[in-house]
Amino acid sequence: MQAKEPFQTETDYLKESPARDVHTRERGLKLNNNAGFSLKDYIVKKILLIDDSMTQLINARITLQRAGYQVEIVADPLQAIDKIKEVSPDLVLTDLNMPNLDGIGVIKAIRQLEQFSRIPVLVMSTDSQKHKFQEARDAGANGWLMKPVKQNALLGVIAKLLTKD
Repeated sequence: MQAKEPFQTETDYLKESPARDVHTRERGLKLNNNAGFSLKDYIVKKILLIDDSMTQLINARITLQRAGYQVEIVADPLQAIDKIKEVSPDLVLTDLNMPNLDGIGVIKAIRQLEQFSRIPVLVMSTDSQKHKFQEARDAGANGWLMKPVKQNALLGVIAKLLTKD
């Protein structure tokens, strides 16, 4: 068996790398940065999911991990703030209706933390009441998706929120 030539550029590496192989792709990108794009474009973004439904957490986690995101989950909203401080996510995705502390309370708590006051927060909910949308927005939510969430809609909104500077 003939040995493969080493990759000369990121472009060469990416041609042979599966898109879902984020960690390998990142290592490959470190080989040579002369292809005209920044490594910043390929840094894995961290997302924190907060939902009291384990089914929702697992489904969203699978979708996001397949899209190349690093995902942390929290089933108890009272633990959300500690987890945010621990993992420093790039985006928070929270349910609205949860026991002990609802999504509005989670958003308000996040916005009180100076280092996370500008982090994008996306709400997912089955609740379609307009006053809830406004309450979430007033608390600091950046977006709202109705459950059940379609994968393409979820990934599209997250990508848009993560590319805002």
